[in-house]
Amino acid sequence: MGYDAGSITVLSGLEAIRHRPAMYVGSTGPEGVHHLMEEVVQNAVDEATLETVPMLMKRTPYLGMWANVATLTGLLGTISGLVIAFKAVATAAPEEKQQMLASGISVAMYTTAFGLVVAIPTIIAHSVITNRTVKLIDEIDQYSVKLINLLTARQRGSLKE
Repeated sequence: MGYDAGSITVLSGLEAIRHRPAMYVGSTGPEGVHHLMEEVVQNAVDEATLETVPMLMKRTPYLGMWANVATLTGLLGTISGLVIAFKAVATAAPEEKQQMLASGISVAMYTTAFGLVVAIPTIIAHSVITNRTVKLIDEIDQYSVKLINLLTARQRGSLKE
């Protein structure tokens, strides 16, 4: 009787553990079963955490990006306004200089104000949401550990009903 690929049986799910528990658990006694249950619970909690955490953090970085874009847009407007103002000083007729200079400075000031009006609340919102997200993730981790400890203690029988 030869050994070839046809003689290999692929077991899936818990079937593999049922057929050869010592291979996965380390022992088939109560301690091995408890260890197996701890692993199953830990894996389930880890899986749930890996599904939840990315959803919490999914769009938060966009707020930081919008704050940066608003700041840079304001800066770009400031530069544009100053270019208009200096161009007026350099090339405009004396009777138009005052009007063009004021117009350029006005563009610079309004775009700077716009950038700051958008950026400041966005930075605050980003900070608040990021802190809340971190707090939620910490709570998920904390309660996950408590759940695992509770379930494994109950499985071991050390938890009184």
